[in-house]
Order: sequence, then structure tokens, then C-alpha cells
Amino acid sequence: MKRFIIVLFIIAGVIAFSLFSLYRIRSIKEEMTNSLSEMEQLLDAEDYDGLNQMVKDFTIQWVKQESILVHYVRHGQIHDISNSVATLQTMAEHKMGRELYIEFSRIHWKILHLWNSEIPVLDNIL
Repeated sequence: MKRFIIVLFIIAGVIAFSLFSLYRIRSIKEEMTNSLSEMEQLLDAEDYDGLNQMVKDFTIQWVKQESILVHYVRHGQIHDISNSVATLQTMAEHKMGRELYIEFSRIHWKILHLWNSEIPVLDNIL
């Protein structure tokens, strides 16, 4: 009976950790996609000074979130997003509007793909 209870506690711990991980990934996804939407709005308004500051803040925010995501997600996906984020600052400084739109949508897609690949559905498990 003791072994059964210990196994139940271990299973409950694994499930709790998994749910906590999903919550962290979801909150990071929402935070980053909201920031991307705000940057797109600044780009639409052609406010390049505000956009430069927002890109700097986004880059700092991503570096912090990256250190958290490394514990939960495959490193290749995080590295791809980091490479895209690294180019944003230069594009914003040179006022490369179309390229910024493309990069924003690429980062947005990669973040959503990261989230969708971590949800425990049958396709991801098998």
C-alpha cells in the first residue's frame, strides 16, 4: 500500500510540474505576442522612435524569457526565435518597414508554433 501511495504522489508531482510548465509557456506566449502586436501598431503609425525603444524592450524581454524557456522547450526552436529577435534592432534603426513586418510575423508564427508543439495532444505525444 505504501508503494501505491508513493507512486500516486510521484504521478501527481509530474502532472503538477507539467501543468506549471504549460502555464509558464502560455504566459510567455501571450506576453510576447502582445508586445509584437504593439510594435506592429507603432510601425503602422510610423513612430520609429517609439518602435526603437519598444524593440529594445522586446529584446531584453526575450532574453529573460529565453532563459526560462530553455528548461521546458527544445533549444532549436528557441535559437530560431533568438536569431530573428537579434535582427529587429538593426531593422528598426534603419527604418526597414516591410522587413520588420515580415520579421514580426515570422517571430509571431515561431512563438505560436512553439506553443502548439508543447500542448499535450495526441499528435504531439506520438
